Amino acid sequence: MRIVVVDDHQILREVLEAACSWFGFSVVGAASTGIDAIETISRVSPDIVILDLLLPDMDGFAVADALRARACKARILAVSSRCDENTVYRIERAGFSGFLDKRATAIDDLRKALDSISSGGSFFSKAFQELQKAGRNNPHAFQKVLSRSQQVVLAMIGDLMGDYEVASQLGISHHTAEKHRFRIMRRLGIRSRDELLRYARKSGFTSYKTTEAVDSSCCRYPALQGNEIQFDSSSARRFDIGPGPNDGHPVTSCDAS
Repeated sequence: MRIVVVDDHQILREVLEAACSWFGFSVVGAASTGIDAIETISRVSPDIVILDLLLPDMDGFAVADALRARACKARILAVSSRCDENTVYRIERAGFSGFLDKRATAIDDLRKALDSISSGGSFFSKAFQELQKAGRNNPHAFQKVLSRSQQVVLAMIGDLMGDYEVASQLGISHHTAEKHRFRIMRRLGIRSRDELLRYARKSGFTSYKTTEAVDSSCCRYPALQGNEIQFDSSSARRFDIGPGPNDGHPVTSCDAS
């Protein structure tokens, strides 16, 4: 099996490369940034990619999206120091083959993950599985009460943006941004702005992008790339936040006026 290792920390990247070779896998490439990863993986066509989710120019999810657009067939084993509700949810949506928590992973776990993935299976850390189970059993889990668009706004709040900053980012009025925040708070059963911020950061609603090397907001908030957030063609002041999954009513647009 041919493997590419993607991690911006040189010492960890070299440890992963050495371990993969020790386990009998062939390391055919390595990269420290998202851009280099996309180029390398597209060129060498590996079977498995060990992909750090926290890269200096774009997050691992954006790398995976770019590879998917290029019809890349490699299976992805994500690695990260972050393991929270939002990370688990995004990994599930992305269809990754495995996840290892950098903070609680032994070398033998890497071997087990690679053996399982190379034989067509999957491997997810114990912490990941516990969070996954908790989310599925919780009727009030964020993915069950918030739309994808609202999750994007929550990530902006987790990045310490106030209503004015969210409004500027999305091209809406301050009044409309405030409405969206209140709606999110109501659906989560949260009563204060401080409590909402604590929830966002504890649950992983912050951007994965760690530097300003990529200036597109779409790289920080992936849902902005699709049609889940839509602007009315006649006015940049209209923003379609969409209903929550359980609202049971059609999507409507909130007029900023």
